[in-house]
Amino acid sequence: MSSTGNDVITVLIADDTLIAREGLKSILEGVRGIQVIGEASSAQEAVQLAQERQPDVVLMDLLWHGDDTAGIEATRQITRNRPETKVLLVTVYPQLISKAREAGATAALEKGFSKDDLVNLIRHVHRTQRFTVARFGDDVANTIGLPPQEALTPREEQVLQLLVEGKAVREIALALSIAPSTVKNHVQSIYGKLQVSNRAEAVRKAMRAGIVR
Repeated sequence: MSSTGNDVITVLIADDTLIAREGLKSILEGVRGIQVIGEASSAQEAVQLAQERQPDVVLMDLLWHGDDTAGIEATRQITRNRPETKVLLVTVYPQLISKAREAGATAALEKGFSKDDLVNLIRHVHRTQRFTVARFGDDVANTIGLPPQEALTPREEQVLQLLVEGKAVREIALALSIAPSTVKNHVQSIYGKLQVSNRAEAVRKAMRAGIVR
């Protein structure tokens, strides 16, 4: 059921609330190039239908009956069983976005989006491998994420995490057993990859992207 030569993006909607599923379906009905091929009312059903119907994109609610692990676990299973299926997680909790990324989601969208937000992000998710976060009012072309060639190194991620925690350069150097000058080099590299000019911008952008906790 995945997209074929006619460039139709097939979508599975996964949400435990009927009104939410119907709302998402109504948004996508009639949109050229997008076809809803199924609806799942539980995380387990989402995993099963993703395997059976092989959608291009799964539109997944993050929380199921207040459970903040069900959507993450379903995402992990779907992306493990079928790596070519992209998972777009919908959430009102930005602090959980990093978990979505770790589970294999391609993107996260905060609730409060418009029809254009959703449609554009589905199309974006279908053609990209980079992790993306979209917020209400964001232009999808400018959503947060790093292209593979600009991904942070493991050491840069460590430095960035410590920056988020408010550590000074010397404290970071001690924590990682490296020279302060090396820390400064890593920081400048991080700024370049994130396209920011200072710590505050780097922290804000990294947290929005789910790069750090």
